[in-house]
Formats: sequence, structure tokens, C-alpha cells
Amino acid sequence: MKYEYMKESEQMLQYFQFPKFLLKLRISQTAKYLYMILYDRARISRKNSWIDKYGNVYLIFPIDELSVQIGKCKSSIKTALKELDDEGLLVRRSGGFSKPNHLYVKIPSDEIGLQPVENKAVEKMALMESEKQPSSGRKNGCTGVGNVAPSKVTEKYKRNKYHEVNYYYGEAKEAYFPKGGFMGMKKHSRQCACDRKAYEEEQKYFKEKEHRELVSRNTSICFDESRMEEWTFENADMSDAVMHKAKSYVDNWEEMKRNHIGCLFWGPVGTGKSYIAGCIANELLKREVTVKMTNFNTIIDNIFPLADKTEYINALASYQLLIIDDLGVERNSEYALGIIFSVIDRRIRSGRPLIITTNLPLKEIKSETMLDKRRIYDRILEMCTPVYVGGTSKREAIASMKMEKAKTLLNTNRGKEECE
Repeated sequence: MKYEYMKESEQMLQYFQFPKFLLKLRISQTAKYLYMILYDRARISRKNSWIDKYGNVYLIFPIDELSVQIGKCKSSIKTALKELDDEGLLVRRSGGFSKPNHLYVKIPSDEIGLQPVENKAVEKMALMESEKQPSSGRKNGCTGVGNVAPSKVTEKYKRNKYHEVNYYYGEAKEAYFPKGGFMGMKKHSRQCACDRKAYEEEQKYFKEKEHRELVSRNTSICFDESRMEEWTFENADMSDAVMHKAKSYVDNWEEMKRNHIGCLFWGPVGTGKSYIAGCIANELLKREVTVKMTNFNTIIDNIFPLADKTEYINALASYQLLIIDDLGVERNSEYALGIIFSVIDRRIRSGRPLIITTNLPLKEIKSETMLDKRRIYDRILEMCTPVYVGGTSKREAIASMKMEKAKTLLNTNRGKEECE
């Protein structure tokens, strides 16, 4: 590409708008660039009248295209999208069967200035409303607003941390204050009961749908193996004292999170330490808590080819709960120990809880003399409360059960062959 000096008469280059409020947020640079591009696409969508029945502007931008646009891998894009989700800057909703998701970009309430709406969008929204409402004043005992002219479409802003622009159609209606009133006032709505009930049911449906989609998306990000999704308290032996402690950790999650309290599950091989950690992860995922369960071998393999290792480590620190499985099985090279230290140290500075499982004896962890390991173990013990997981190896019990089952099946087949 050839470049020229700027001249006095030079036209402006094409550019993206980078909102200033992003500079104040503690999210990765990739997430900020991604928001900038999505915001630009949302402005185009608004001009093209991509507006849902609630008046919210949406856009469609497949991950493959985002990856090419930003120059990042799909994994980085998914992580950045999750950051925007967690921050409340992005809402993803299903576009329907075999259709791409609809993306809704949100903006801070205090950054909003009232802006004129495109006539094309107004006409589309008015048409949608006129089709939805009866032309006469009443239908089935309900008060309607009749056909609405585009000039009667007004903007209404829903105030929360981040904001979607809503467009309200038709005649102005009295505010509906829910049960208990608003600021000490009680007021009845002119909106009929059946319309209000239908609206509340629809909102409930979308809320539940968004919850299921969010849990499903977070679960797929959390685990490296799908079988871990079955590690739940419902499937566990709750007569185990350690399992009760794990359940108590989940029940007191807000307190644990506020005080940065984690757990170090240690004990012999095969006693169910990973399973216990997985149960905690799955239960918190149901509550829309972001969790990542991985191990240091995977982290080291993923981070090795990256030019910007800091961004990957910061992404791990952004999860509300990080679970590191099988501490001690990773390589003991200087490079590997350096990565492990960076992940643990960054996690401490993030102020978020950490859970670790290991086969290393607690005495060995506390008495480690090697400086590089000592720095790591000291930080782990600072964050995590040791919990011993003893008993017989569950893997041996499962293997013994499978062997007995195989013997039974083989002997049964042999008997059938002799009869024939």
C-alpha cells in the first residue's frame, strides 16, 4: 500500500468512532475494539431499519467475519464477546432456527443524547404498531390505540447502567407502577389488564430464554470436555462431608466472592477432587456466574504461540471464578513456572476467587524450598483454604465395576454360543 502526505484539501479518511467511556472500563483491548466495530455496524443497522418490535436496534455479525475484521482468532473473539456480555454492553438473542443471533449494542445512560430518528425507521415502527392494534377503539373489552401516524411515534429511554433505545408507539399512556408503587406513589395504568399480562408473560419468556442461552454459552466456554457438564451435585453422593463443604461454598458464593476466598482441594489420586470442583462450577454457572475450569498444561499450550501473552492472562483473570485442575502435573521448566506464577499473581491482583485441585500433599506444598515454586505456593495458600479429599480411589472402584460387568457379558455370550 502506498501512502501520501496530507494536503490542505484532503478529504477525511473512513474511520470508526471510539467511545471515550471505553477508556474507563477494565476490559481487554480486543473487547474495546470489538465494541467499536459492533457500535459502527449498529449505526448502519439503524439506518437500514433493523429494529425489533420493541424498537431496539439489532445487528447481525458472524464470529467468522468479526475474526477477519479485527485480525484475531475465533477464540479471542468469543472471549471478547463474553467480556462485553459480562460488562452489560452487549445482549445476544437467538434469531430463530438455523439463523444467526441478533446482537444488541448497549450504551451508558449518561452518554446518551436525544437524537432524531430516521423517518424510514419511524414509518416501519408505526406500520408494525398499526398492524398489531385494532383500527377501532375497542376489541374484546380492551382499550386500543387504533392506527398510529408516524408523527405520533415518540422516543422513550429506559434508564439503567447501559441503555437500549426504545421507541414507544401511539398515544401517551399513564405510567404503570408495579405492586408497591414507585417512590411512594401508586398509580393505575390505562393499559388494560390482558395487554399488561401478555406483555409480562412475553418478557418472562424472553428473560428465561436469555438465561438459558447465557448459561449454555458460559458452560461451553467453561469446560474443555463435555463430560464435565454432568458433574453436578444432583449426580453426586451428598453423604460425603467434602461434598457438603463444596455445596456450602456455592450457597455462600457472594460472601466468598466479596472476601476473595478460594479452596485448595488436595489428596490422593482418584478421590474425586476434580469432580467436586466441577460440581461447584456447574452450580455457579446456573446462577449466571462466569467460570473457567482448566489446567496449567492447557494454559501453557494455548499461550505459547501468542505474541501478546498478557491479554490471555488478563482474560483468565476476568472470570468470576477460575478453577485450576491438577496442579503439579505440569512441566517444571523455567518457562512453565514463569507462566504459572503470572497467572496466579494476576489472579490475586484481580481480587477474584481461585479454586485449585492437586495430588500434592499439603506438607510438601508448605515446605517447598525451590524459589520459583515457593513463590507460587505462597500465593495459592494466601488465596485458598486447604480442604482434604481422602478415601479410596473412585477410579479404581469404577474400573472394578466395569470389569465385573464385562465378565458377566462375556460369560453370557459364551453360554449362548455353546447352546447354539
